[in-house]
This record gives sequence, C-alpha cells and structure tokens, in this order.
Amino acid sequence: MADNIDFMLEELNKELKQFIADSKDNAIGNRRWIDTKLAKIYIRKGVHYIDGDARICLDIASVEVSKKFRKNGYFNKILESFNRINPWEYTLIENVMEQWFADSIKNKGYSELKEYGCERLPVTLYKKK
Repeated sequence: MADNIDFMLEELNKELKQFIADSKDNAIGNRRWIDTKLAKIYIRKGVHYIDGDARICLDIASVEVSKKFRKNGYFNKILESFNRINPWEYTLIENVMEQWFADSIKNKGYSELKEYGCERLPVTLYKKK
C-alpha cells in the first residue's frame, strides 16, 4: 500500500483540506509545506489581481514530485484534485519555469496572469473554479 498512488493522492488531499480548514478565519497569508512520499508542495492562501479585482486564490508556489513518480502524469492528478478541493475562487500556479510545462498547464484551461508585467518565463497561471 505504500506505493499506492490513490492512497498517496488522498494523503495530499487530506493535508490540503486541513490547510483550508486552518485558513478559514484568515483573509490571506496562511502558508504550508505539504510533504508526502508522492510530492512536496508549498501552498498559500493568497490574493492576486485578476480581471481588475482582488481575488482570493489557492497559490501553488512549488511542486516537486518525487523522482520515483515523475513523468507519469501525477502532477496533473495533483493539480486536478487541488483545483477541485479548493474552496476559493481561483487556483494559481506560480513561476512556471519551463515553456513546455506552461503550455501543458494552459491546455488544462489555465490562463497567464499578467500582474507582473512579464512576457517571458517564468509565468504564473490561474484558473477560475
């Protein structure tokens, strides 16, 4: 059961749900590392200007899928799951460093956030719930 992907995804989801519960009473600023056998992920409850308004977002600031599980689509499963569980208006992925990766995320319905005025990598991507 230690390498069961569904079990490991549920472990990540449980940690995210706890973070959300802990963040309920705070407008913004909560942050946490989620560190499991599948991945190490840094998340925040943040605010970003999207379409001219300040929006509360689940910020996914750093993701490192464990070497053993890379190149198998697990990041996509994590992203899909986190977006589904996220109670706030947007899911945001910060500072995507590789163009192929940014393009892959855009193909899942994410848009580029222009708040930083940068037209090159890294890019920040967001998706409305």
